[in-house]
Amino acid sequence: SHTDSSTWILNTTKGKVHLFPAVRENMKAALLVAVVSVSLSIGLGIASGTTPIAGLRTAIWGGLVCGIFGSSPFNIIGPAGALTGQLSRYSAQWGPEILPWIAIISGLMCAVVLKCGLHKYMLFMPKSVFEGFTIAIAANIGLKQINYACGLTGLHKHPHF
Repeated sequence: SHTDSSTWILNTTKGKVHLFPAVRENMKAALLVAVVSVSLSIGLGIASGTTPIAGLRTAIWGGLVCGIFGSSPFNIIGPAGALTGQLSRYSAQWGPEILPWIAIISGLMCAVVLKCGLHKYMLFMPKSVFEGFTIAIAANIGLKQINYACGLTGLHKHPHF
């Protein structure tokens, strides 16, 4: 069977690059990202209502896939602590088996956005949106720590946690 060589081209910050040399070049970064995110991913796996092994798998696969195909020296890839609140709710409502499906569907949505060329419109996103998102996450994390900061113990927790 004949394979069109143009299908094996990646658009990177260095221009158009063939897939396999790009993967080889990014392998060190991919391994480093996977190793660095292990401990946080284990904690986020637990916080999301799954197991430490699920978090470990996420660290390894996420780091490898994003490191290999990211093709940018400026990518910052790692566990998303900001999403644990949402993911733990989904896990509590539908079980931890829903989480891989959320990841797959999210990845497919990103691929559709890229294929349709809609990613270029992210440049029009106001800076205030990103700043507001970051401040909301910081406030959420901070508010969840108030009981520890005030020395409150014996508080009733949801059985899921």
